[in-house]
Amino acid sequence: MPTDNYIDLLTLQRYIKEGVESSLPGSIWVKAEISSINQNAVSGHCYLELCQSEKGTVRAKVRAAIWKSRYPFISQMFREVTGSPLSVGQEVLVRVQVSYSEMYGLTLSVDAIEPEFTLGKKEALKKETIKKLTDEGLIDRQKRLTLTEAPYRLAVISSATAAGLGDFNRHLKENQWGFRYKVVLYEATMQGDAAPSSISQALKDVLSSALAYDAVLILRGGGSELDLSCFDDYSLAKAIALTDIPVFTAIGHDRDSHVADMVAFKAVKTPTALADLFVDATVSEDMRISALESSIMRALSTRLASLEAGVDSIGEKIFHGVKSRLSAEESKVESLSVSILSASKGRVGMALAKVDSLSALISAGHHSAVRRNESLLDSIALFLKASFLRRIESAEAELRFTEMRISTTDPRNAISAGKSLVADAKGVRFSSVKERRPGDSISVWMEDGKLDCLVQKVSLSGDGEDEYTGTMTA
Repeated sequence: MPTDNYIDLLTLQRYIKEGVESSLPGSIWVKAEISSINQNAVSGHCYLELCQSEKGTVRAKVRAAIWKSRYPFISQMFREVTGSPLSVGQEVLVRVQVSYSEMYGLTLSVDAIEPEFTLGKKEALKKETIKKLTDEGLIDRQKRLTLTEAPYRLAVISSATAAGLGDFNRHLKENQWGFRYKVVLYEATMQGDAAPSSISQALKDVLSSALAYDAVLILRGGGSELDLSCFDDYSLAKAIALTDIPVFTAIGHDRDSHVADMVAFKAVKTPTALADLFVDATVSEDMRISALESSIMRALSTRLASLEAGVDSIGEKIFHGVKSRLSAEESKVESLSVSILSASKGRVGMALAKVDSLSALISAGHHSAVRRNESLLDSIALFLKASFLRRIESAEAELRFTEMRISTTDPRNAISAGKSLVADAKGVRFSSVKERRPGDSISVWMEDGKLDCLVQKVSLSGDGEDEYTGTMTA
């Protein structure tokens, strides 16, 4: 091993410094993408990392700085021209002075940025995409969809190995309330040129599934802006907008917003935040249902108490009404009996008086008159006797019929014979269901007591049978 054929590190660094600075003595324009940017709050300098990528792969990186003496002017001019601040993911054309430090390595000192170049590249393409979607009426199409109040069936589009997917599943399944969800993964490429078509195909697979999903979730879980540039693709944004299920995005960025976020039903920063969103929705719906259940139970209890009081009152009215009618019928029967008996006695007395008068007349007359009238007297006597008997029998028959009618209509006899007496809420008896409706209050008397009922269902028998919904409960 040679011991005298070497140089120290400082010497090597000085050779590199001399070579770099002598090869590039003046300022040059460099095209690159901003992969990171940070302004130091103490020093006021702005530090960037510039890179170049091809087909989603980073091929070159270098540190750059905009010193505080130039940063306010450069940043203000860039914002005024482009309408946005310097940010990660932008393709820029910068004028730099190349320097090399033995301590810090290669550094590009930025003294100018051409904002028109940035507008002509990535941002211009993004703005063009947004304008095209707006003109086609797609930019807000997802916002007009309605999300179910308690989403349960979730279609997740992500890479199976994405860290964000693991965070989402863990946060969703381990929620403190124990809510469960139906989560189905549709795998897709989530970065690079192949991502837009892969995610679009996953959306088609979701829509063709036999399972009716409540929402579609596109999860990424972070990455550089260059990695996430696929979410500004027009074809992907259009596929999201045309999906008839609410689409949620959780790409995992904090500072920028992609076109996919703009056309989605809702965009959140991280997969964990998206899991919280669905858990919170379920909690809110569960609270609403619990409150509604309590309200229904209170209303039902109040209604039942009111109905019970009403049934008791109606029962008392029916009882007193039937009792009063029975007393009135008994009084009528007694009065009719007395009237019939008095009438019978009066008619018998009149008949006997006529017989006595005729007998006296016959006794005072001649025997010949007696003989002539004996036959007539006998006929009259027989006629009177028959007429009287017929009147008595008619009166007795009328009395028996009245007693039988009273007995038949007496509710107590029907009840004691094993039959039931049914009356409406006003105490009026009825024997047909045609006039009854669900919700009517009725009372039923039986031999051993009374039932206070509420009609819930009425069924009519015979041709043209009809039915009112409900049943009768006691």
